[in-house]
Amino acid sequence: MKDNGKIFIGIAFPLLVLFYAGVYVTKSAIVPLIVLLLLSFYFSFICKLQSVYYFALCTVFQGVVLIIFAPYISSGESNGLIITKELLVYICTVEYFVVCLKKRRLGAIDLCFFAFCILAVIGIIKSNSVGLAVAGLRQILIVFVCYFAGSAIKQDKKSREKLSGFFIQTAIIVAIIGFALYFMSDSDWLKIGYADYWENRTGGNVAYDFVNFYSWDLGVRIKRLVSSFANPIACAHYLCIGFTFLFVGEKKCYLGKIVVAIALVLCISKAAVVVVMSIILVKNYTRIRNKLIRTLFIALCIFIGLVGVLILSDYSSSLTMNTAIGNHFNAFIYGIKNGSLLGNGLGTIGYNASLAGLSNYDTGFNESFFALTIGQMGYLGMFLLYLFWILSALSCYKRYQSLKDPFCLTSLILLVAVIVESLFSASSVSMLGTGLYFILAGMCNPVREVKLNKYLVGRRKSRQFLSGTIHFKRTGGFNPVE
Repeated sequence: MKDNGKIFIGIAFPLLVLFYAGVYVTKSAIVPLIVLLLLSFYFSFICKLQSVYYFALCTVFQGVVLIIFAPYISSGESNGLIITKELLVYICTVEYFVVCLKKRRLGAIDLCFFAFCILAVIGIIKSNSVGLAVAGLRQILIVFVCYFAGSAIKQDKKSREKLSGFFIQTAIIVAIIGFALYFMSDSDWLKIGYADYWENRTGGNVAYDFVNFYSWDLGVRIKRLVSSFANPIACAHYLCIGFTFLFVGEKKCYLGKIVVAIALVLCISKAAVVVVMSIILVKNYTRIRNKLIRTLFIALCIFIGLVGVLILSDYSSSLTMNTAIGNHFNAFIYGIKNGSLLGNGLGTIGYNASLAGLSNYDTGFNESFFALTIGQMGYLGMFLLYLFWILSALSCYKRYQSLKDPFCLTSLILLVAVIVESLFSASSVSMLGTGLYFILAGMCNPVREVKLNKYLVGRRKSRQFLSGTIHFKRTGGFNPVE
């Protein structure tokens, strides 16, 4: 199969129609589940650019597909459709370490991951439930496994250029779908299966609501663009990929820039603001040649960040608990003040703990991924996770400095953006939202890079030589063969 994103986009829509027809007739998701399982195994074993196309399209259409299928499928089948997509990432991660062991190449990033795994075992032991512990660990592991999966992808510079075009095209498609769905009312979403989807998602423990479909950040209730994700945060995260490729790669797709930018504004997401700031800061940093000025630039950014934290600390004290800004910032501070060395155990706090109905879990950590990590894995777990993150960002930076590849710069910007966002948002790290950020970052540090076969290179040179010979014969010039 060719490394062409347009082919995948073209196949996706008729495949979705066939899936829906099968589910509608059989009242079961067994057939789509088997097909997706086979596709996930296939794309994980080939571990090529098509694997990223497949994962990205599964991400884009997961929400709307599960909503439409919801009246006909069970909660187990719904979760199965989600997990089959994630299998690709885990199998590619295994392949990454197989290649590393063959090449005897294990770096600081890998050792950091192994140390985190040892700590995770302690977190599972301290947990109230193995099931909750695994669910809690799943979110944190996204940072690691998606990075390793991206690093395992067989690639070259040309394939990375194709991938950037694919993300731009799909971001525009997501924006257009979002504009169309923006005018749907809450009752329209219920008609296509949103209530059943919510029941499948939560196991019936929580009544459905449309809280995420609206924002109160500006003091009034404003509708947000959700597109095919049926989730404004995940939608904004995906649009940010296309947005960054459009502006960092200096593509002359002016209409695409306008469409994606408008869609991002309608998402009303902090992710968009953080990405724009990251584009400005990281692009300017990479242009600085003098080491002293680079160091001063970083020091200035840290200083401004600390001043911002102090200002927000005073401001948030006057905000009510119903204000989103106050919740997120207070969770960040709460995590720093109330953490412990090894944490309370995996799955003991956060969204999964609330769904399970745990009565004694601490809600103060809930609104920040940074705080959730401290609450579950302690200061030591947080240190290892963010050390891995920083090492990944440094790898992207070094790769960009050596290749001057816009793909690496884009990956660096997205990685920096999600690091900052994770301090104040619990939903900043998710397989549906930012899993692709870590895959792109991993692709900047490939464990194996496709190179042209020497025999093929020799044949190509021979053809060039012979074509030059024929040209000289026709023009009467010097013939190198004679």
